[in-house]
Amino acid sequence: MILVKALGLLVLTAASLFAPSADNGGRNTTLYTVPYPDPVERKVTVEEPPPAEPEIHVHRIWAKVTACSPEDPQDLEYYREHGYRGATYNIAAYYGQFPRGTQIYVPGYMSSKGEKYWEVDSPGGSVIRRSHRSGITQIDVKFRTFHSAKEWGVKWMYIDVVYPDNR
Repeated sequence: MILVKALGLLVLTAASLFAPSADNGGRNTTLYTVPYPDPVERKVTVEEPPPAEPEIHVHRIWAKVTACSPEDPQDLEYYREHGYRGATYNIAAYYGQFPRGTQIYVPGYMSSKGEKYWEVDSPGGSVIRRSHRSGITQIDVKFRTFHSAKEWGVKWMYIDVVYPDNR
């Protein structure tokens, strides 16, 4: 039997339609039944759910928040020698406690930009390291001008911290 599929129709040759059958005495009267496949190809698309976003662990920490500026007369000599590291507006903190890339939300810092997490991008100074050794968490918020840093002053507050490894 020969099957030919043309234009979505099943065409059987005349020889295959009337083949001799053993039960009818050799007469060419038996019609063979051939299962006809569905000509429409069905594609089933299964949408996978979007990948789950990793759970973010936010740590609330009591901290001493001071301010720094490249114009700060106390640190001016250091900045001239070593440069002012990182962005103008960001966070300076002891890398042993807050590794580079840690995201910190400080209430009231640069609030005109909305509630924003700022990145730790410089190691801070010796005052921050000494504070850490004495058990005090201290960070510096960075300002462009000495006047803005002086206006901030020293504040004790809760800060929200998201570590780079999301621990």
